[in-house]
Amino acid sequence: MSGFDKDLLVRELDVRSQEVGDSSIDLAAVKRRARRMQRRRALVGGTVAAVVAAVTVPVVMTLGLGLGIVEGPTDDPTVAAPPRTTLSTTSTTERPSDDTVRLSLDGLDRGAAPRIGYLDGSELITPDARGLTLDGRFSWITPYAQGWLAGSYDENGPRLNFLDAHGNLLRGQPGAGAVVNASGSQVAYVTAAESTNRTTQLVVAPTLGSEAGKLRVPVPADATPVGFLSDSAVVYGTDGERPEVFVATVAGSERVPGLLGASDATEHGLIAGATDRSDNGSCSAVVRADGFAQLWSTCDFSFEQFSPDGRYILATDAHRDGIGFGTLAILDAKTGAVVAHYQKQDRDMVHINAMTWEDDRHVLATVYDEGEWAVVRTDTRGSIELATVPVPGPDAECPLFFSLRP
Repeated sequence: MSGFDKDLLVRELDVRSQEVGDSSIDLAAVKRRARRMQRRRALVGGTVAAVVAAVTVPVVMTLGLGLGIVEGPTDDPTVAAPPRTTLSTTSTTERPSDDTVRLSLDGLDRGAAPRIGYLDGSELITPDARGLTLDGRFSWITPYAQGWLAGSYDENGPRLNFLDAHGNLLRGQPGAGAVVNASGSQVAYVTAAESTNRTTQLVVAPTLGSEAGKLRVPVPADATPVGFLSDSAVVYGTDGERPEVFVATVAGSERVPGLLGASDATEHGLIAGATDRSDNGSCSAVVRADGFAQLWSTCDFSFEQFSPDGRYILATDAHRDGIGFGTLAILDAKTGAVVAHYQKQDRDMVHINAMTWEDDRHVLATVYDEGEWAVVRTDTRGSIELATVPVPGPDAECPLFFSLRP
């Protein structure tokens, strides 16, 4: 039995034990279901408008040797923020006690549709709010060569799929993941299919699709791209008995000491990743790309993505078990201070499948709650609202996936 199968079994047994552990009727749960039925009736009659910021920037990039890292942003005095817990650079992150927001679909107001692209089954919601039917089901997508580059997974592992502007499949090849730079002008992915001797390469390609503009760096077969530090510097991680993290440039790859895995990198000069992993949890740290000095660490959270402006970092449970996450936290990227914290309650059948930044202050997450999936919007102020109408679905099969963000 695989680790994933074990997680599913453990979670299912836990759920079933909660269901039969109390023979009395849960009146609060009945009220929640009634409110949800009323909300669904009100929402289904409306029109769902979705907006996506998935536009390829027509810029020809020059590949250089240096990292070209931009200094992180300063605090914006015009942006109000909730009270934060403080953190020294040597201590672990403290979670807020009074400002934690319940993570649930129950009773949420409907807000604007997602302002980034997302996949709903085999349909891509496009910038003009029309659905584009794709030639297959994919777990991520991004503009490429006047069409699309999308990811999928089959019995042989991850695949890269190249689609035309109408969503028709042009070709597919084995390849691990993809990341997009801040301007949306370049995409990086790992594949052996494009090398003459079938060695695995990290490919940095203009999203315009120019073959002549591609940068190729040899990498291990188990490499996966994580994020851009500059137009010519990409962070990638490797799996195996001893996972490692590297920065790849045209000069080759340089190992990032102290990290066992990377979550994200930002062109503001920071790398986030794990420093320790065990059956009981993990510890993570944010390090500077220039010199790899550690800024701060935590054993309370594991990391997801930096905000586009590099000011914040998304975080979730330090111990990831089961089929999803129970926590969405927004931390200060420079100090680790908790800015906003969303968490499911103990008895709620709630989990997050994926989360991503919508802009510098808002986060979208695909959330499952008692038989329904929806995209919710959270922010740095502790607000939460629905971004899509909840749809029915099993807990282990999320129908919604986000496009790659620049």
